Amino acid sequence: MLCDRRAFLASSLAFAAPPPQPWMIGANTAVPRAELFAAIRSMTELGFPTIEIHPMGRPEAKPGRFPGFAWDKLDGSVRRELGKALRPFHTITTHLPYTGLNYIDRDPAKRAESIRTIETALCGSAELGAKLAVLHPQGCTDQELPARWNELLDLFRRWATLAKLLGVRLTLETMFPRLVRDFVRMIKEADHANLGCTIDVGHQGKYAELVARVPLEDRATAAGT
Repeated sequence: MLCDRRAFLASSLAFAAPPPQPWMIGANTAVPRAELFAAIRSMTELGFPTIEIHPMGRPEAKPGRFPGFAWDKLDGSVRRELGKALRPFHTITTHLPYTGLNYIDRDPAKRAESIRTIETALCGSAELGAKLAVLHPQGCTDQELPARWNELLDLFRRWATLAKLLGVRLTLETMFPRLVRDFVRMIKEADHANLGCTIDVGHQGKYAELVARVPLEDRATAAGT
């Protein structure tokens, strides 16, 4: 079993948070060359009420990498320390793993390992008190997409259901499919009450409909932003 919801509810991680605000600005621990707990302390000291953490990677500082963690590789003491470090935040969100994963891989073993990694991270998110988890829709070619469409929707529904059981809201991040209309259709056809959308403003400009509005000579220039 990946996580024990009953144990989580009884644990010291179920803490009282400050009162909610109508809107909040948060910060992400994707700080290159930073150690995980140092990144969290920085966000605390800066006074952010919301934090996004990464249940992937390693907590140690590494050049060119931002810190994170693999929930199933953390021992109990580190899990408790992480929960304590997150207590000052009103809202905790997580960005689920994506590097090196393909949860619709044609290789059954690779697909199963990617799915296991996502679900482990989702359970770890819940045990740390996260209320929202963000997922990258798995990319594939335009030619492949129609054949893989239902497989993707089935996985999104599966994870949205698991997330609901854990008390977490699941959202898909704007990134893939390549067309805005297909992303919107993906959310609508998944048709799950616990599945929403996270808008990544950095990714927005990569959508084909938006790129098409920028003259070729202005792309990758200030005029094209």
